[in-house]
Amino acid sequence: MERNRHFRRCVENLCELGPVAKVRWLRNSGIPQWDMQLESRADYIYSIAYDLERAGQPRPFSPQCALDHFYAGEDIPADWPHVLSMIYQIRCNLFHGGKDYDSTQDRRFIKLAQRILWEMWRPEIPPGIQRMGNLTRGRSRSRTGRQTLAPAMLWERALVISGFVFEPLAGGFDLSQENEGNVEYLRDLLSFIDCADDLRGTVFKPSSLTVDVQRWVEAFECLHRGREAGPRGFHNLDLRLMDTYMAGVVRWLNYIGIDTWCSCDGHGRERPWISVVEEKDADILCTVLETVSAGQWRYDRRRGRLVNETVPEMGSYDRAWLFDLAEVLYGSRMQLRELVSALKRDSS
Repeated sequence: MERNRHFRRCVENLCELGPVAKVRWLRNSGIPQWDMQLESRADYIYSIAYDLERAGQPRPFSPQCALDHFYAGEDIPADWPHVLSMIYQIRCNLFHGGKDYDSTQDRRFIKLAQRILWEMWRPEIPPGIQRMGNLTRGRSRSRTGRQTLAPAMLWERALVISGFVFEPLAGGFDLSQENEGNVEYLRDLLSFIDCADDLRGTVFKPSSLTVDVQRWVEAFECLHRGREAGPRGFHNLDLRLMDTYMAGVVRWLNYIGIDTWCSCDGHGRERPWISVVEEKDADILCTVLETVSAGQWRYDRRRGRLVNETVPEMGSYDRAWLFDLAEVLYGSRMQLRELVSALKRDSS
């Protein structure tokens, strides 16, 4: 917790959600579960505290001493006995209590628990085993035919596919043209992977040429807040609101002149989708994708889906191609900007 402020934040956020009640007990007792859209966690615990107290032993929540801290106006202590008891109850609710990872509210508990456990166990896993699970760059095919990506990538690619605006420097990158919120978001991402000291102000000088892709993607999955639908326009986009695999695509589409207002990378369950601000931009997006991919990538304007003809929809959906799309859009951004401008003039 002293070394990694994001790990500390995860522990503190989890403790703020305590106690974690047994879902089956809540259901059997006719007590409604917490709805984060309607009330704070503290208000919810206060409303059910009497029921929790009279339930007898063993208490139907973890940690067992949580109400003592609650009534004393204290946070649940951020130590292993308290934190592990909460994580174990989250695990039990997931496997035996009918909790669902597709629920944003349930996922909030699960992600915090996973992040805390992974940060502690990651150094213990032999590097050879870690590499087997790594994600991106350097295309290859697995035995199942799915594309896999090499374990590391150059920092420039990492910034491009994640949508950050930068200018190359000797040994680093100048982010002075990026908006303040996105620079702070990059700082948070770098802290997550223990590289915060490499960013000084708006100058990023990484201590290594490459970044571990699994860790980079994991940082985005843990720290981003949800779908786009925030400030619009290339310079104003809030990357923290972008899905992990969609951020770069959205940023560089906006740069070339195709304004978007909402997007989703599909979360590995379905094809990604994106909505454009102006109806005529849907046709232009179709043209752009066909131009840069020789027809392999296209835009289904009726459903708003981004389609890669080589990626099957059976089982989990492989989103990694969106990184390639972001990189291609960035690499051809000047030419594509001229193309989009010409197409818009022709359609006027």
